[in-house]
Amino acid sequence: MDEPALVTFAKYMFVQWMTGSFARWQVFATSPGFASTNNPVETFNALLKRDYTLRRRSKMGPLLK
Repeated sequence: MDEPALVTFAKYMFVQWMTGSFARWQVFATSPGFASTNNPVETFNALLKRDYTLRRRSKMGPLLK
């Protein structure tokens, strides 16, 4: 990596997401005693689609209003 900005960004990503306080979030590690599936996320997405998007693609602006 010869690009200084890329080196800086790579260092930030490593420190912040691989060794920092966010390194052990549920996305990367499952807490003991909990299933390692994404069923809660899929349920949340299904509710969003059912109640807010009516299963149509929407632009983010109207969706977040």
